[in-house]
Amino acid sequence: QEWSLRALSLIAGIALPWASYQLARQLAIPPSIALLAPLLTALDPQFIFYAQEARCYALVQLVATFHVTLSLRRMPCHSDTLPSDGQTLLARFAWISISVILFYLHYLAILLIASSVFMLLVSQCHKAGQVGGRLRPLWQAAVGQSDLRALIVDSLIVLFAGSWALNHVATVAARRQNWLRFLVSTPWYDIFDWMTYLAAPLITLTLFSVV
Repeated sequence: QEWSLRALSLIAGIALPWASYQLARQLAIPPSIALLAPLLTALDPQFIFYAQEARCYALVQLVATFHVTLSLRRMPCHSDTLPSDGQTLLARFAWISISVILFYLHYLAILLIASSVFMLLVSQCHKAGQVGGRLRPLWQAAVGQSDLRALIVDSLIVLFAGSWALNHVATVAARRQNWLRFLVSTPWYDIFDWMTYLAAPLITLTLFSVV
């Protein structure tokens, strides 16, 4: 049944606006402004297209949004409400699981995961490594900072879990010339759909004027 092949993408596409709103709220954006995120998501033609596909790109977008949201929760400015051991076990397990799932959904997601880890390492080192105005080396900062130790351990777990796919990644990379048969080079600004970014503020302003 064709509908069963597309059902998972449809569910992921429906959940994506909600996930984008949660991501915006995680950035401490006021609720009224954060509503722009799901509105832009719901109106974007690319998101609508992927939500109708049998391929898993809509699910990749949803899981990637969860990954960024969970990564932001590990930032020092959000960890003050967590226990003294740096991160709750549930939060760490969720971050590890989402990272591994995201990688196996699409291998190029390793770029997003690596960027998130780098961002967290820089923020944690800035928080833990400041001693007398000077930054300590990473291994010295990790000794007295449980959040940083937890991040290093969790990142190594994700790296180990992803290492099982190295052979398949190498096989895919060896066939990269096949991608040129269906990839079309387009200008970088084509990633923006200007009608969407014009329509969303207009709809928002209309709704607020009515309310």
